[in-house]
Amino acid sequence: MISTCRHPELFINLPSDVALNNHSPVSVYASTAQDEIIVRTPDSLMNGLAMEQMIQNCCPEFQYKTLLACDITTILGSIRIANGENTLDVYIECPHCKNSDSYEIPLRQMLVNINAKDWYTDIELPNGLKVSVRPPTYSRYSLFAMEEYKLRKSVMQISALENREDYSDIVLDLDKKHQNLVLDFQTGCIYKIEIDRAEILNQEHIKQWFSNSDLQLQKLITDHISKAEKSCQLETVTINCTDCKKSILFPLDLDFCNLFRAKLVSSDEQQIVTYLEKLNKDIKKLETELLKIVWYMRGGVSLNEAYQLTTYQRKEIAKIVEDNIELTKKTGLPIL
Repeated sequence: MISTCRHPELFINLPSDVALNNHSPVSVYASTAQDEIIVRTPDSLMNGLAMEQMIQNCCPEFQYKTLLACDITTILGSIRIANGENTLDVYIECPHCKNSDSYEIPLRQMLVNINAKDWYTDIELPNGLKVSVRPPTYSRYSLFAMEEYKLRKSVMQISALENREDYSDIVLDLDKKHQNLVLDFQTGCIYKIEIDRAEILNQEHIKQWFSNSDLQLQKLITDHISKAEKSCQLETVTINCTDCKKSILFPLDLDFCNLFRAKLVSSDEQQIVTYLEKLNKDIKKLETELLKIVWYMRGGVSLNEAYQLTTYQRKEIAKIVEDNIELTKKTGLPIL
């Protein structure tokens, strides 16, 4: 079986392990056709299942439920490298001259800069308190991102309404819900609080303490958490437009689910329909490619096995098929 012949393409150390001086390399496999289909399926992108299935297939040593959010960018970047993608190909429209073009961004170099040490560095507050933070699990972050998407989508829908009588009240209510959502997420990142050698570990007590703290203390903690989050993400890159030569700041994100939700929030109804149609066409194109491989291989590869082929394997099989077609044309032999 093809699935049993897969082998790791590289071994990586997770940022969280490096921060704790635990150097235990884990294996990363190339993604398969099945993975490429799941990350183009709208429902799986919306509910986060796309990320879960891809990570479990490409990084079988990981326990998805305990996977930390600070490690996700390194994992996704490593899967791309395992696929032979050493650069990120991005398509950008220049905000200055509206020229659209594709750009290559070195991926390996950017992954090296990811660092999770801030997540394991205590925060010393002016009043003598010590606050310890820890990175959330990716599952918890995914739930937060999903709820945040719903609120952002609600705001966009309300802004399109013609009747603005209750507009301000609704927006204020949504803003309050968003603040509470962020508060729950950030306080959930606080592992413990040390006060005069006593430790507070109860999450409800931590949340209550944080809510009752003055704004200056809250800002010190939230700034530290924000810094820790950014240090585990790809840096925003500066690109010079190929036309007007002006600088473009472009944020990078490898999370398929985040990119999908962001696309929906920023698009109107027709743009969403066009986007979903494109995803469906991409899936159909890939499935047609797999069916052709099965047919040309004459039973050498079953359809189930074809779904487990990597991008590299599919390209090599296509080359073999093409070479044999050319050979039969030269020899006059029929292709059955």
